[in-house]
Amino acid sequence: MEWIGVILPFLAILAAVYIVSSGEAGRKISLLVLSVLSAGVVLYVRLSFGRYFTTIDESYYVSLLGDPRWYRTSIVSGYVTPFLLHVFRSLFATPVDEVVWYSAIAAVVYILLIFWVYKAVGLSSRHSLISLLILLMTPLYIWSVIQVRPQQAGLLVGLLIIALFVRLKPGKALFFGGSALYVLLVFSHVLSFIVYSLLLVSYLSVLVLFGEEMAYRKKYLVLAGSVILSWIVFLLFPYSRPILKNMTWLFNNLFHVGLSVKAFSALSAGMLVILLLGWYLILIHIPGRLTGTLSAIVGSMEKVEDAYRRVDHKLFALLALMLVFGVLYVQFMLGAQVYARVYQGSPLALLLFQMGNLVFALLYLRGVFLSTIRGRFGDLELLSLLMIPIAGAFLLVSFFMPRGNGIWGFHNWLIRALQYFVPLAAPLVGRQIMEDVDSANIEWERVLVSVFLALIIMISVLNTARIPGVYDYDAVWSHELVELCGDFGGIYVPRGESSLYSSFVENNLLKACGNGLSLDERGPLVVSSDGFYISPTRYSTLTIGEFGGLASDYAGRLVVMSGGDAFRSSYVVSLLPGSVFLPLDPDDCPLGKPWLSRPVLLIGGPVSNPCTRELEKVGALKVGLGNNYVTTLHSAYSIPAPEKWWDVREGLFVIHSLRYKGVPILLVEGTNLDATLAGVYYLMNAVYPRMGYYGSVHYIVGKWEETDGMVIDAAKGVPTDTNGFSPGDRITVLETG
Repeated sequence: MEWIGVILPFLAILAAVYIVSSGEAGRKISLLVLSVLSAGVVLYVRLSFGRYFTTIDESYYVSLLGDPRWYRTSIVSGYVTPFLLHVFRSLFATPVDEVVWYSAIAAVVYILLIFWVYKAVGLSSRHSLISLLILLMTPLYIWSVIQVRPQQAGLLVGLLIIALFVRLKPGKALFFGGSALYVLLVFSHVLSFIVYSLLLVSYLSVLVLFGEEMAYRKKYLVLAGSVILSWIVFLLFPYSRPILKNMTWLFNNLFHVGLSVKAFSALSAGMLVILLLGWYLILIHIPGRLTGTLSAIVGSMEKVEDAYRRVDHKLFALLALMLVFGVLYVQFMLGAQVYARVYQGSPLALLLFQMGNLVFALLYLRGVFLSTIRGRFGDLELLSLLMIPIAGAFLLVSFFMPRGNGIWGFHNWLIRALQYFVPLAAPLVGRQIMEDVDSANIEWERVLVSVFLALIIMISVLNTARIPGVYDYDAVWSHELVELCGDFGGIYVPRGESSLYSSFVENNLLKACGNGLSLDERGPLVVSSDGFYISPTRYSTLTIGEFGGLASDYAGRLVVMSGGDAFRSSYVVSLLPGSVFLPLDPDDCPLGKPWLSRPVLLIGGPVSNPCTRELEKVGALKVGLGNNYVTTLHSAYSIPAPEKWWDVREGLFVIHSLRYKGVPILLVEGTNLDATLAGVYYLMNAVYPRMGYYGSVHYIVGKWEETDGMVIDAAKGVPTDTNGFSPGDRITVLETG
């Protein structure tokens, strides 16, 4: 019975391949068949084999559905996809339903828009349709379509930009259309913005040197203007900081520098202008000196043609095969640990299920040789050739990238680059298949070609689906978890062993449902299923006024838990006569212990206070605080980063109120030590005496500013510190909620 789940899809693929490749059906029928086939492939991968398929990247973006302020704090590579996921969330019963249908619809949109792109750059309808069919030969394309992540949108927007710059003449339509699409591209996916910018600059540079010089010069200037304008818009976007922070980190690690986010942003904008305009000045001075180079290129092409005709073609096939295997080997070695685990250490399985990529690569290289002999390269063929050195550069960069951690790695840049390459290269492969079909003298030869293509597509589909038994792939969602997630809120504890990958994707789905995953702690039982224990959520809302009422039951005698230096903790305790100071172990939080039931005042952020760290980990804090910023559901506040950590003149603080594990908690944390102490001072002198006033307030965001040139001893970072908190400084409330 298990084989039926493979044989029936294969027969459906074979029928679709024959209909499209034969050319006997009309354009509309073929497009319909391809659309149904593409959506069917996505649904097959998603829903077959008794689980819901997902990926590490995709599950992360699904988790953002549980965070309404994701755009303020979350590190994303693009904004369009998570924004659309939030917009359409209400239309679906569960986050998984949304992901499944979102990707199926995206697969159809891909077919229709790529068909338009192929037609726009001059391909015939039949050539375009066969090229779309060829895309399904390689898992690189299927992975691009199926994963709901920013690259899914970025790849498609970039292809539309390519069609625009190939099809339109320089003018207002190209400038405004190109600029609009480029703004959409940079907000869809930053990496796609970089790749397509490099690719189009290379493409227009080649055309300036070897084509109609003046027309392509103007196109280049339009492209440069669109790229610069869109990047500046992105830098000015108020919520782009998380992406820029991540890019700064990668840049600093790659070049061993220590730029701030602001410095990196200014450098990136300046270098973009200098490089694009500087390269243009170089281009306009090169053509007159290219006569000798052109003659050498023509001579080399003639030698290639002569060699190809005289030498056994099997030798070229062998060289091409060695080249493809060499590249795959280098990429495999970069991610050897992951590939060995996924393919369970089987070289045969790796070779078999990479067959789609291998066949695509060999047919592409064959097409390049044939186009070289014919002296004819189309726009997409030229773009695909130019994408190869870009992919090579990405492979080279992989060797110098940070190691990452168990989940996130930075060594798959070649794979990412090849996903852009495949739609550009497919027409070159498709032309060969079309010629092979047309040259078939008898019907069974056409059927044989169709069977071959259907077999390769089926292998690639199974590769993407990570079929159990062959692959060791557990980054999936079980039907049980999907059903429980929507019906039962709380903390989920797996009953069995969980790998790093399965725990990650399960926790991300639970976040989208408003729940959480715990691997080491089980509370009171609500539900027990085959795979999980479900306990109540350990935190709940509590207003500052309600905290004050509970504290009054203990005559205002709070338990103060402050991380860090004991001298500073003593200052905090001095503001609360009668309170009990509880020293903290750096790695242990006593909240929830049976002997701790009275209201608690927590002081300090996650670095110094393990209880604050635990509250952040379980998502109990609804106001986010970083080194120099605070984010709420409504606003974001920031201050400049100080040159020296102890020499500060301003800071932000937050006073949170909540209940955790049954314990009423008031937490004060700041962007720096002085801001934290200012928050405690404000709490004790302005808030605590009139707690009833805060009956509907859950948090207070405040700002401390140095005004009197004095600093209390507890706030001195070093003995010579002259800037810092003192009671005479200015404290301003920025927001309550």
